[in-house]
Amino acid sequence: MSYSPAFSQAIEILISIELKQREEFIQYLSIQKIAEGLNIPVPSVKRLVAMLKKSNLIASKPGIKGGLLLTRKPEEISFYDVLLAVEGQQPLFQIYQAFELKNFHNSTEALQMLDKGREILTEIDESVRRQ
Repeated sequence: MSYSPAFSQAIEILISIELKQREEFIQYLSIQKIAEGLNIPVPSVKRLVAMLKKSNLIASKPGIKGGLLLTRKPEEISFYDVLLAVEGQQPLFQIYQAFELKNFHNSTEALQMLDKGREILTEIDESVRRQ
């Protein structure tokens, strides 16, 4: 399983917003300041901010004294929340479906093993979603 760099960048953006606001005693942090601090291009930050806003993880205020802020306390935002914001509603584990059972002498046993593996991965996925 692998995810785009956007997932880790989104986490970095959220951390940056929280830390900079605490360190500098400001309420809002600008996209420009985030981009400079994290060395992420402004267009990428804007794209990620749009995803995080759509998922209600951050809010924005327009204007000179505006910028971004977290909508929840950091401890209330899970990695899974960020993953959903950036990667969408897809299973955590992509399961290969085109398995050729005819290549096994005991295809019934192979099918049972595959089904058990899918069941375990589905349980893990559901467990992560509940956290």
